[in-house]
Amino acid sequence: MFKLAQSLFLLIILLFSCGQKPEEPTNFISPFENLKITNSSKYIFESNILPDSLNDIEAYTSTKNAKIIATKKSISILDNFSKKLKKNYEFKFDNFKELISVNFSTNNDKSKLLVITSSGQSSTALVFQIDLTSFQIDWLAEYSSQIETGCYSHNSNLIALGTSYYQKKSKANTSEYYSSLFLLNSSTGKFVDYFKQGESVSKIKFSEDDQFICAVLDWPHVDTFVWNVNNKNEKLSACGKDDTSYYDACFIDKKTFVSIGSDGIYKWNISEPKNYEIVYTNESKYLNGTDKIYKLDDIFILIDYPNGSSNPPIIKYFNSKFKLTDSIKMKTTLDHITISDFTLEAIGSNNSIIKFDIKKKSVTDTNLKWK
Repeated sequence: MFKLAQSLFLLIILLFSCGQKPEEPTNFISPFENLKITNSSKYIFESNILPDSLNDIEAYTSTKNAKIIATKKSISILDNFSKKLKKNYEFKFDNFKELISVNFSTNNDKSKLLVITSSGQSSTALVFQIDLTSFQIDWLAEYSSQIETGCYSHNSNLIALGTSYYQKKSKANTSEYYSSLFLLNSSTGKFVDYFKQGESVSKIKFSEDDQFICAVLDWPHVDTFVWNVNNKNEKLSACGKDDTSYYDACFIDKKTFVSIGSDGIYKWNISEPKNYEIVYTNESKYLNGTDKIYKLDDIFILIDYPNGSSNPPIIKYFNSKFKLTDSIKMKTTLDHITISDFTLEAIGSNNSIIKFDIKKKSVTDTNLKWK
């Protein structure tokens, strides 16, 4: 009886599907018309008034000479040695709403800082670059929708930006979506090109030779796309599995990459995405959506938040074959993580700066003060 009912149900679905109109063609179009290079003074001004304190930190990074801290009101640059405030950029709120978030990304040698702000889904987002030698703003671009993520290529020539999906009003029987993945020239901030992708993006990673881009898709999508930087019309691979979410990724080499899935760490062959391998699962067989993964020479580092990002994470070490070699339980939360030269930096509890030496597996923390 059950099989008969099941067969009738499938038949109804089939007949219903046959009566539907064919899918409308979808065009992915350039987001260039939403991007505009403008004078930074429209949105930002340099202030001589020192903030009383740096609370509710939105983003953080450091160089050998300075710490750069963003709140929803300003970006402050603090000298590492003299503890004096070198620069203080404040946001103007005449032309856009109060900021919801500020995100940082640096290039490989930490000579440039990419800043992305969000002020709400239907309002302008800012993208600008600060030179980390002079601490001057190189350029600023405004984008009419929100930008979810961004990063530099390894050679620092390009910036990749990812957005949610946005439909444009178009001719009848045709659906047009702005591309959700596109490139800027890092020297000028000018638009370079876009990929034929409309799905929402949550994370972007370049391969070490800058030939490929890995785009981790955001809800409600589940795949991770791999693109050839020199051929933006056709994606190389769509890597995913039904009912599994993916949160972060990093390349192993030209042929393979790993991604954090909701039930484990997946290893993908770009040319054969169906032949994936789950190389790590924890005891609960569940990974958190805020987990992050990094490749450092021949080891991999997983920042695992088993109880959510509002609790201290576990830093897990894997060798090149993805065998778990060590786990370090942190005593503080870690937000706004950056990793370079085997040093992890983040904002910990009570707005302290946490520095974790990945090789020595030791922690220092610093309170933010200036003269």
